[in-house]
Amino acid sequence: MIPHVEKRQALFNFGNGWRDRLCTDPKAIYVTPPNTPHEWKIDGSIMVIMLSISMTQINNVLDELEINSSALELVKPLAEKGYSDSLVHDLVLRLWSNARTEAGCNPLLIQSSIVCILHSIASKCCQQAGGAPQRISGRNLKNVLDMIEDRLDECLNLAEMCSLANVSKFHFIRLFSEATGRTPYQYIQHRRIEKARLMLTTSDRSVAEIGAAVGFADAPNFSRTFTRHVGMSPSQYRLQGK
Repeated sequence: MIPHVEKRQALFNFGNGWRDRLCTDPKAIYVTPPNTPHEWKIDGSIMVIMLSISMTQINNVLDELEINSSALELVKPLAEKGYSDSLVHDLVLRLWSNARTEAGCNPLLIQSSIVCILHSIASKCCQQAGGAPQRISGRNLKNVLDMIEDRLDECLNLAEMCSLANVSKFHFIRLFSEATGRTPYQYIQHRRIEKARLMLTTSDRSVAEIGAAVGFADAPNFSRTFTRHVGMSPSQYRLQGK
């Protein structure tokens, strides 16, 4: 995928000669068919992020959607040209940013992002992708939210949340986002920061101890994430609250 191309011309060759697949949108996405030798060249300035998704993950999504077409046949229409999708663009940038600045991406962020990206591609290719359940039941959603709240200090697993919600992983992320306004990863980060804010103003525990208590493996990661969400460091927030 190439989620950011600036200007002029984008030529791709999948074995049938060079063809122009340029999409003028600055947040363009380009899908390359699986297991297909290819080459490309671009005339103009460019920022490129390449995201490779395993065939196992792709086939799992096709199975959950009950799509019988092969992945190769499914994406052929998208391989002819780029398309615009700001959600996929932002998800790829977030994965890239986390990979550069932290000691590896959070597994839940990776899982959620990959499922959302594949959902976008499937939605562009066939209408069967729209056949998801309408919502997570109120009781099942409460079970998921309670589990998150009780285990904020742990590395939460997407499969376990899907089981409590009683929906597949593919549909869970979309339905959870519709119910809460946040993806599972965003919601968990939000609750961790909110609990940390409370602890910083009501306890004498160190910043590192509070970070560990809300699920951050190390103090620098906690400090970076807290600052990004709140606009100041944990220490500054504690001083301001006194």
